[in-house]
Formats: sequence, structure tokens, C-alpha cells
Amino acid sequence: PLFRSPIVNSLFKIYFKTNKMQLCKPLIRAIESSNIKDNFRQSHLVTYKYYVGRKAMFDNDYEKAEEYLSYAFDHCYSYSERNQRLVLVYLIPVKMMTGC
Repeated sequence: PLFRSPIVNSLFKIYFKTNKMQLCKPLIRAIESSNIKDNFRQSHLVTYKYYVGRKAMFDNDYEKAEEYLSYAFDHCYSYSERNQRLVLVYLIPVKMMTGC
């Protein structure tokens, strides 16, 4: 089961880079409706939450975006400054929108 998370996160990366974010919705629905993400490694779960948070932000669902992006930031490895910055690029505006 651990092999699925890199595939899921790779699909997210492709969808965002090609501006096909509408393809994320069925993927998110499939992952959320199953227990697949329970088997993700922590690093892959952080990446998953990052992309779902970004998608929620673009869908103007700021509460969900704040929840997912906060999780991604809080569980990011402390030595992973680049990844922390990537999360903050989206988390800071979301927090400003929600007033947190």
C-alpha cells in the first residue's frame, strides 16, 4: 500500500503544473473515501495535504485550505526549509483571508 502515495502525489504535481486542477477533485474524492491515506508515509501525507490545501484555496474553501496547509507545515521536517517555504506561500494568504 505504501507505493500508492508517490503516484497520487505525482499526479497532483502534474495536474497543478499543467493547470488541470479540475482533475484533482475525483482523485481527492477517491482518496478521502477510502483508507488508502492511512497507509501513506508521513512525508507523503504532508505532500498530499499540501496539494489538497492548495486545491481548496483555489476553490475558495479557505477553512479547509487552512486545515490542510497547517497540517502540512506543522508536520514538515524541520530541516526541510524549502518545503516549509512552499507551504507558507499559500498558508499565509489563507490565514489572512480567514483572519487566523
